Amino acid sequence: MDIEDLLADLQQNSTTIHGRTTLNNSLITSEINTKSFDATSEDPTNGISTGQTTHLNTDNDESYLKDHQSTNENVYLESFVSKSEKNKLDIEAFMQLTTSWRNERMSPELLPFNERVFNLMTENMKRQIEYIDYWNMLQESETDTGATNEMTHEQLLLQKRINKLPLHCMEAELERVKFLLRSYLRCRLQKIDKFLLLLQETDQIVFDEVSMQEKSILVINKLLSEPEYRYFQQKAKITARLLSNTVLLNLPENFQQINDESSTVKMIQEPDLEQFVFIFVKGSDQKNSSDRYKIFNIETQEEVELVVGGIYVMRYDLIESFVKDGTVILI
Repeated sequence: MDIEDLLADLQQNSTTIHGRTTLNNSLITSEINTKSFDATSEDPTNGISTGQTTHLNTDNDESYLKDHQSTNENVYLESFVSKSEKNKLDIEAFMQLTTSWRNERMSPELLPFNERVFNLMTENMKRQIEYIDYWNMLQESETDTGATNEMTHEQLLLQKRINKLPLHCMEAELERVKFLLRSYLRCRLQKIDKFLLLLQETDQIVFDEVSMQEKSILVINKLLSEPEYRYFQQKAKITARLLSNTVLLNLPENFQQINDESSTVKMIQEPDLEQFVFIFVKGSDQKNSSDRYKIFNIETQEEVELVVGGIYVMRYDLIESFVKDGTVILI
């Protein structure tokens, strides 16, 4: 999927969500109980046989109830643990996406693309949209076939508004995620347009040992994603054709190169790595990591100590490596 298709898909999804309802917890409990009962009914040791009637004594009744209750508790605990772990991973992915978006906006250069977090948040967003659509259709069907005669029209409208309140909160949260995804992509596309000639100069096709095929070094180093690289190639061809047809053909042959290496003036725009930025020292996620980091400035022959939790103003080239490994966050 290209960048333009993804942005159009996000825009279309934002206009198709309306009038939905929330999930009823009793349905989840009944589904778990149904699965547990099916699992216990298939067990031949429960004392229930097919095709004949048997009477269970008191001991068998107590053992069956204990087995049934323990099975329900195990299924519930497993589902709760898996759900809590999934929620924890989703929260961490959202925080990492926010950090990547903030760093991309504040850094003077194009940072590596956080593909894993971006794909995870995109899949979660699509799954959440399908989830809301499903329960909205279920609520509408219950409203059409429910106790319409027992409730007045005003009561029915009030009940529908109450049921839609949790869905409105979920839709607002979806809009936050969509804003992050759109802004993150747009910021990267702006930097690709800005440093187009620089990326074209460093682009090389090499053999990737992981995928066993030839790829661009920009994609292998995770600087660009596959859709971004296709956008970069198309934009580079269009820009080169435009400059050649409008400007370069009307100049002498000695001046028809976009970047003249023999000249003292570099024609390709590069990021200003000496730009001053605000940073927050988050520290490393590894165990037994130090809470102090030292930076040595070669020009001034000074050593600066960064403390975890501190906020500083420094040149970007001094803390570039800390930004890329996640020790420092741009603010």
